[in-house]
Amino acid sequence: MRVFKWSPTFIPDQESSVVPVWVSFPDLPAHLFRKDALHSIAKFVGVPLQIADSTFSRSMLSRARICIEIDLLKPLVKEFDLQINGRTFVQKVEYEQVPQYCSLCKHVGHQDSECYTKGNAPKPRRRVFGTNEAKQMKEKTVIQMTPRPRRKKVNVLKPMNLVH
Repeated sequence: MRVFKWSPTFIPDQESSVVPVWVSFPDLPAHLFRKDALHSIAKFVGVPLQIADSTFSRSMLSRARICIEIDLLKPLVKEFDLQINGRTFVQKVEYEQVPQYCSLCKHVGHQDSECYTKGNAPKPRRRVFGTNEAKQMKEKTVIQMTPRPRRKKVNVLKPMNLVH
C-alpha cells in the first residue's frame, strides 16, 4: 500500500503512475555529494525524497544514490548535461527496479502491450481462498512437526535455599 497526498483528480480505481525509485548517478564528482547539490541534480529526474546513507556519509564515492519520485507515464531521463565551473559533461542516470505501469488500465505490474483490456493477454484470474483449489493446495502441503522436550519450570519468584 502506498499513501499519497490527496488531490481533486484522485480516482480510487486507478493506481498512481508516480512512484519512488532509487536512482544512481555514476561517477558524480565527489564535491557534489552535498545535500543541496544532490537535490538540485535529482530534480533533473523527478522529486528528490531521500539520499542514501552511503551517499550522505560519502562511503561509496563511485556513485550517488537518491530515492526520487518519478512519473512512469513520462519518459525516463537516461542522461543530462551538467555544467560545473563553466565545463559541461554528460551525467548518466541509472534506475533500480522501475515498476511497469499500464496507461490503459492504470495499474502497476504490466505494460500497455501486455494489458488484457487491449486483448493482448487473457484477463488474470482472481484467487479466492476457501475454494476447492485452495483446499487441494492444503492437502498437498505436508508439514512435519517434531515435539520439543519440555523444560523444567523454575519459579524465579520463590528464592532457592542456598547452603553456605
